[in-house]
Amino acid sequence: MSAKIVEKGKVWVIDRRTTRRYFLFRPDEQGLAAQAFWYCLAICAAKHGVIVHAAVLISNHIHLVITDVHGVQPHFKRDFFRLFACCMKAILG
Repeated sequence: MSAKIVEKGKVWVIDRRTTRRYFLFRPDEQGLAAQAFWYCLAICAAKHGVIVHAAVLISNHIHLVITDVHGVQPHFKRDFFRLFACCMKAILG
């Protein structure tokens, strides 16, 4: 297993799957999953000073392309995935 070196200014391609590949992010009538995704992404990107180049929310996974301006990519991922998971738990009940 290789360690990932976190450096300032590095571009990262990040993806994350749902548990057991369930379709937890499937579109709903109100678009709540998409709204929660963009809101959580904006909040965490602003908090950590991360530049988001591309983001995709698919029914069972996420893709992100970011530039880690300050070398805080692990903290950004921790906060974003936790906040988005909490939002999705609230949405799905």
